Amino acid sequence: MSAPDTEAQFRRWLECLAEHVIPDTAGHGPDTAGVAQYLHGLVESPRGGQLRAMVTELQAAMTRAGLPDTATFPKLARHDREAILETLAESKDARFRACWVSFIEFCLEGYLCDPARGGNRNEAGWRQVGMRGPEMPRFNG
Repeated sequence: MSAPDTEAQFRRWLECLAEHVIPDTAGHGPDTAGVAQYLHGLVESPRGGQLRAMVTELQAAMTRAGLPDTATFPKLARHDREAILETLAESKDARFRACWVSFIEFCLEGYLCDPARGGNRNEAGWRQVGMRGPEMPRFNG
């Protein structure tokens, strides 16, 4: 099984998967926090190969589980994608689980990192968890 055919398809896979890692609650979801933007930035970094390998492994896990054609996954309704991921999680597929945990880590990184690193747009992730973010030191003269 190979990675999605085009760069646009690959990036759409990242976006769809991120939606399942970080749900949109009170306007602080992956879109608001720029998680997909962060993942897209990683694609061009030395870690991009890891992301591509994760998507390829997720596709392979779907094939091993006899799930629908992987080309259609990004086109499915959110609840249908959720059902597929739940089926995989229940399958005890060790390769899927390892890959999924790593992908979750990438998403959380994008959700909670310093905005200067390309994620956590407008500190949305920090606000969701009640964190004020970094503050400049104040000196009393």
